[in-house]
Amino acid sequence: MVSAALLVVALVVLPPQATAYSGALSSTDLGILGTGNWIEVGPTTLEWDVTENPDHTWHYSYTFTHPEGTTSHFIIETSDNFTAGDIFGASGNIGEIEIGMHTAGEGGNPTMPEDVYGIKFGAAGLSTHIEFDSTRLPMWGDFYAKDGQAGGYGLNSAWNADFTTPDSDPELPVQDGSIENHILVPDTHYSPVESASWTGIKSMYR
Repeated sequence: MVSAALLVVALVVLPPQATAYSGALSSTDLGILGTGNWIEVGPTTLEWDVTENPDHTWHYSYTFTHPEGTTSHFIIETSDNFTAGDIFGASGNIGEIEIGMHTAGEGGNPTMPEDVYGIKFGAAGLSTHIEFDSTRLPMWGDFYAKDGQAGGYGLNSAWNADFTTPDSDPELPVQDGSIENHILVPDTHYSPVESASWTGIKSMYR
C-alpha cells in the first residue's frame, strides 16, 4: 500500500521528459553553400538544438562557425505572421533584432537566394551563438548569413543548400538531423497553453 502510494506521488510530481531535437549542416558536405572565405577556405558549420520548455514554449539555440571575417548578420526564416511577441529571452553574441521581410539582392543580402520573412540578428564573431525562446513550434526552414570581404576571396556569405528560388520547405515532421538541408525554425503554430496542473507542480519548486 505504501509503495503504491509513493509511486503515485512520484508520477504526479515528476515532470514529463522534454522533447528535444538537434542537427547540423556543413560546407564540407555541401549542406551549406555560399561565397568567399567562408566557402573557399571553410569549413563553415551551423549546429542547432531545439528543446521544449516545461511551460511548452520552445528554446532555440544556433551556433554558426566559419573562417574570417566576422558575421555581420544572421537571418532565420519564420512563418510570415511571426511577431516580436513570439520571441523572448534572446541572448548570445548578437546585436539588433529585426523581424519582417528581408529582401534578396539588396546591399544587405546580395547573395541570398530569395526574399525571406524571419528574424534578422545583428551578429559578431567567427563563432556566432544565438539562442531565444518562442511560443512557436519548430518546423523546417532556411537561414542566411553574411559579412564583408575579409579573407581575400570576396564577399563572405552562407545559406543552407536547399534554400532555392522558388523556395520550398519540407512539410514533414521534425526530427534530429536535417531534411533536405533545412534547419529547424519557429513555425506558424503556437505551443499549447500551459496546463493548470503543471503550473501547480512548478510552483512547488519556486
